[in-house]
Amino acid sequence: VDSFSGGKPTLETQLLRGQILRNPKLSNNNNNGNEDEDERSIDAIETLLWLALEEFSLCTEFTLPEEVLCLIPPSMTSYMDLSVPNSSMLISCPNYPNLRRQKRLSFTAAAFLENTEFGVNLRQILLNMSSTKTRLAFLLERYEYLNDKIKYSMMG
Repeated sequence: VDSFSGGKPTLETQLLRGQILRNPKLSNNNNNGNEDEDERSIDAIETLLWLALEEFSLCTEFTLPEEVLCLIPPSMTSYMDLSVPNSSMLISCPNYPNLRRQKRLSFTAAAFLENTEFGVNLRQILLNMSSTKTRLAFLLERYEYLNDKIKYSMMG
């Protein structure tokens, strides 16, 4: 929907058309052509990003800070191989909105990439993206690439 009933396009639509906001083209390497990236739910992308963060943490022996670990959805804490803070620290209680948690994750997870080859202008790139889902998908793609690169360097 490009406009409200009043007829004017939404601000987001205006910014996208003016190329002030940009959503990057994401590769389809990870979904083997079975599923379009836009059709993935934000919850599925968040889950995949957490799994990529877990792999990054294990490969680099980096301990994710408690401020990040408290963003893990309660449904994932039982099977992740991360030291999750006690359940009283988890902010993802039923009353905490999923979208707010996902938005925080979309900016927090980016902080770990700032000192890598992906860190150049990363903050501005993320700020130019029009949705949390796009930021999460963008970060997922970067973490999967970085994890593959780290695994490859460990093998050779």
